[in-house]
Amino acid sequence: MYHTQTALVPLLTVTESARCMGMTPTDPQTRCPYLGREGDPETWFAFPTGGNFCHKCQRPQSISMEYQPDRCLSSAYTSCPVYQHEGKWSGPLPEGIRSEAPTAGAPPLLLIAGIAAGGLGLLIIVGAVAVALLTGVFAPPDPTPTTTVIDIPTLTPTSDAPTPTDPPPTEELPTATPAVTEAQVTEEPPIDPAETLEAVVAFDSNIRSGPGTEFDVVGQAPGGTRVTLIGRDDTANWVQFQAATIPNGWIAATQLQNAGTLDLLTLPISSP
Repeated sequence: MYHTQTALVPLLTVTESARCMGMTPTDPQTRCPYLGREGDPETWFAFPTGGNFCHKCQRPQSISMEYQPDRCLSSAYTSCPVYQHEGKWSGPLPEGIRSEAPTAGAPPLLLIAGIAAGGLGLLIIVGAVAVALLTGVFAPPDPTPTTTVIDIPTLTPTSDAPTPTDPPPTEELPTATPAVTEAQVTEEPPIDPAETLEAVVAFDSNIRSGPGTEFDVVGQAPGGTRVTLIGRDDTANWVQFQAATIPNGWIAATQLQNAGTLDLLTLPISSP
């Protein structure tokens, strides 16, 4: 007989979680609105746990417990790049945000089901053998020995290894190229290299014509693209850049891979 103990973890509704964290249920600024359990976006754990999932993703994904206190379970969730991403997040969460360990809880149930299935199968086999013995299926062998010649064929080993195939071609993101007329071509003043910074785009991002989501999208910046920062808005939340392989424009500072090591305030304030 196997005994299994299951730890009961308290699940908090929106109201109960708010009371445990010392806030009112009507205050949505103290936790990320996309935080929830895997199958219930309206209920979450009020403490860091592998049971908290990000519902900003197309399919809910578990969040790193080290990341939850400073972002998901605080008013600083607005600085999370996943929260700031336009539309649903596709693909895995960025490194440092996603949880690397699988969610626990299912193995005890699977173990009990496996033991029960194994015991049932053993009972069926024993019962079948008993019935066969009682009905004479297994008759005693003929006391007269006989000689049987068995021709054993020669087996030729064959390889079942799959034939390697070429990987499918990687689909490249289309790069939007804005139309340029003669009236639009103007000579830009030279840029002082001392007032620029080098940066790397963290993941695929929109390029806009000005510092904000209200400006038009003029292209796409693939993740890993190196850009030269030449200006910023007055809050340093958006930066203006130039690049050799993509259209020049504006991008949110949170989309930069090394934004934390850059002193964006040294850039000159630009206008679209």
